[in-house]
Amino acid sequence: MISIGLISTAEINYRALIIPVRKRFDCQIMAVASRSYQKAISYAKAHQIRKAYGNYEALLSDPDIDAVYISVPNNLHEFWLERSLNAGKHVLCEKPSFITSGKANFLKELALQKNLLLMEAMHYKYHPALKDFFDLLDKKKLGELRFVKALLHYYTPTKENDIRFNTVLKGGSLMHLGCYCLDAITTIIDKPLFFDNLSSIQQPRLADLSCWGRLSSNDKKTSAEFICDFKRNHLHSEIYV
Repeated sequence: MISIGLISTAEINYRALIIPVRKRFDCQIMAVASRSYQKAISYAKAHQIRKAYGNYEALLSDPDIDAVYISVPNNLHEFWLERSLNAGKHVLCEKPSFITSGKANFLKELALQKNLLLMEAMHYKYHPALKDFFDLLDKKKLGELRFVKALLHYYTPTKENDIRFNTVLKGGSLMHLGCYCLDAITTIIDKPLFFDNLSSIQQPRLADLSCWGRLSSNDKKTSAEFICDFKRNHLHSEIYV
């Protein structure tokens, strides 16, 4: 039985982990941590979680926890990833797990050195349709790959002070939505890509509402585009190859 600890009481926890874990027999959510002990207690009671901690370090010190799910704001992902790995915990982290490539490489090596799983919560890859799609690409049934386009349009956040629009917390459409597009593109093309163009539309004093970019390989034989935005009243996602 794998015992999991939640690093934060973010809304995403319920849909991304609590509900799926309840459908399984090989794992359990053992603990939750918040910066507020009272909030952690309330959250634990609401979701039938055994332990509650008033800070994240206390949860990481719990020897009964095998793995953690990190759902703090984007700007804190790298910090708590490193702390969690150094505490000997396997890690599932909300996207984007990393803000800088140098830190990504460092944390990858740290996980390998400690023989720990470090995984980004890119759940779309495990949808049956996407698994079949990637299988088609792997078997070269679509011919030589020339161009990929990824689109992701999402609901406009309506909450006041929504963290997805907070630049300090690394919010914005590129961080929250573009990471899916870029993950799909790099997974499909599977070779180094470089930005030819990157543009965004920003609100005054807030992070980007929409973002689009174009990438290409060194030899210019393969290219890609992506578009993402928080300007819709519905979810719309597509991948063209």
